[in-house]
Amino acid sequence: MTNLNYLILVFLLFQISYAQVGIHNDEAKIKILERGQLIETFKLRSNTVFVINGVPYSENDSLILNDKLRNISQVISGITSIKNEGQIGIGRNDVILISYASILKPKIVRKKYRKVKKLFTDIYYGSSQHIFTGGTDPVLYVDNKKVFHFEAKKVLQNLEEKEIADIIIKLEPQEVKYFGQNAKNGMVIIWTKRGLSTKINN
Repeated sequence: MTNLNYLILVFLLFQISYAQVGIHNDEAKIKILERGQLIETFKLRSNTVFVINGVPYSENDSLILNDKLRNISQVISGITSIKNEGQIGIGRNDVILISYASILKPKIVRKKYRKVKKLFTDIYYGSSQHIFTGGTDPVLYVDNKKVFHFEAKKVLQNLEEKEIADIIIKLEPQEVKYFGQNAKNGMVIIWTKRGLSTKINN
């Protein structure tokens, strides 16, 4: 795959519809970050392209890729598999996206945090009732722990910007069977500085 194709791939990954995407963020299922094991886990083709925090690796980069996977010291924030049947303009290469949490600049945290708070607008009665049929709030994770939907607003209000290390916003629908009903509205993953430090040191 040429450098031009790589650039096109990275661009398309931010533009495509995720209607045919399998989303997996379950660390329990991913015991080892290794190219062959990940391809087998998600039942993808052998020529799968990996994109790690925006940097693509083709089948020809397998040795470099495995070395990169073994040496990821940051906290993995998401692993997304894309079964490509032509919806991405790169032939029939499947794709695995791996992202990891990092400490963002305060200006970026502020911008993302404001955006996140606007996403949570549902009003709940008790622990399950929406004020209207079908909630619009996404799923919220803070430091790798799922926040109950009826507590999400309160948790966000109690978070201070200076405590936040990273915010990942996924507006595309996620797998309901893995993450619950609100996953159809997307997902927000927040890592605090304390949470990242604890995860890395463990």
